[in-house]
Amino acid sequence: MWEGASGFWRLPTQSGLRTLLGCDMPNDDPLPANSPEVGHSHPVPGGFRELLQLAVPLVLSAGFLTLQLSLDRIFLTWNGNDEAAASMSAVMLFSTLFGLLQHTAQYTSVFVSQYLGAGRPERVGPVLWQAFRMTAIGGCLFLLLVPAVGPIAWVFETIGHAPEVARLEAEYFCSLCLSAPAAAVVAVVNAFYSGRGKTWAVLVVNAVGLGVNAPLAYAWILGEWGFPRLGPAGAGYATACGAAAAAVFGLGLLLPRRFETEFRIRSGWRLDAPLLRRMLRFGLPNGLMHAVDMTAWTVFVFLTGLMSKLEAAATTVAFTINLVAFLPLVGIGQGVEILVGRRQGEGRPDRSEQTTWAGMKLNLGYALAVSVLYAVVPWVFTWPFGVWAKDEEWSQLQPVVQTLLLFVAVYTVGDAVNVTVNYALRGAGDTRFVALLAVGLAWPVMVLPTVLAARLGWGIYGAWVAASAYIFALAVAFLIRFRGGKWRSMRVIEANVVGE
Repeated sequence: MWEGASGFWRLPTQSGLRTLLGCDMPNDDPLPANSPEVGHSHPVPGGFRELLQLAVPLVLSAGFLTLQLSLDRIFLTWNGNDEAAASMSAVMLFSTLFGLLQHTAQYTSVFVSQYLGAGRPERVGPVLWQAFRMTAIGGCLFLLLVPAVGPIAWVFETIGHAPEVARLEAEYFCSLCLSAPAAAVVAVVNAFYSGRGKTWAVLVVNAVGLGVNAPLAYAWILGEWGFPRLGPAGAGYATACGAAAAAVFGLGLLLPRRFETEFRIRSGWRLDAPLLRRMLRFGLPNGLMHAVDMTAWTVFVFLTGLMSKLEAAATTVAFTINLVAFLPLVGIGQGVEILVGRRQGEGRPDRSEQTTWAGMKLNLGYALAVSVLYAVVPWVFTWPFGVWAKDEEWSQLQPVVQTLLLFVAVYTVGDAVNVTVNYALRGAGDTRFVALLAVGLAWPVMVLPTVLAARLGWGIYGAWVAASAYIFALAVAFLIRFRGGKWRSMRVIEANVVGE
């Protein structure tokens, strides 16, 4: 079943860091299924080993993001429930706005993978330059929000958050806006490498960002090592520094001369209006889906914040722990998206389907394992948040968090299906349906019931029932769409180059 999967744990055998990052290797694909080498040194197309070789670095990269967000919130929890509550709302609002740009840029990976599948690597450079144009404009717009602490705090207060919490939320949000330009560049660079299947480079770029972010977050949030104690704002400044370091490192990886020869990385800088329109046609719905979904979750977090500071802090901690399950699912999903894109470029939807079901099995297996841990030993996950928190506050917070983890344990299984099929459809180019589905389900299934829970006194558990229902509704709808098969004939690249 695992098709020699034990071999995927080994790092690439070529020597040197540049080889590991894919800077000196040809764009090699797995051998065709009838090759005598299949089953030995090369993975079977559409199988577990092929997907794991691509997805494991993405899962580890997701682990870095999990660690970064978790550390920020752990440090903020040590400062008190006010800062813990503020961190979730600020991050959700920033992710909602920035996600439209980030996920539009990240969709570059599908264009890269489909062009390579179609045998047109010279189109990769122009794709990257169109993506850089989009992200340069969008990223700089976020800088206009950096000084808007007062107005942003007013927004949080208007929706009912306590003034002291609203101020912390605004400071965190505005400091996060500093990271937008660099983070957008990182999204494009990572899309270039992931679209080519060189996902170890993505891992290294993200590791550089975490290596800068983590110590600065500790210093600025808690006021250690002679740094000022900045709380949530310090977490945002650390994020910006980490993103800048990752962007500089990632851009440096694009310099090898071979990339110009193979992909036209340098000479493809000119504006290509038809290509840019095509990228916006498919990429914007991808970004819109994320923005709509994040808007719904942001409203959900805001509404739980209206219930009480305790319930807002509990939601923050529970969602942070949920990242342990969710982000690795995303790593596998991204691997599915890349391989589906490659196979659609080759004109092989049958292999796209094989890859999707392989990803489904991997994600369901992981989700079930983590769900059992959430339900049986929740204290393992809550302990880091309480170890240096204030005893009186933590004694009230911990039981609520552990109850919320039961909800997480249930809906993580739905997330496994949701993420896998969602990314498969996006890899084929079915981004418009994905966006429309998010618009159609988020508000009636999750947001409006959460409004009722806040107004009618159903409490935080009523809100979390609605959130769980939304996740399962998405999973069912995505499965129906995938089984319908319309995605099989979809491409994001020009029809006349498919399979050439």
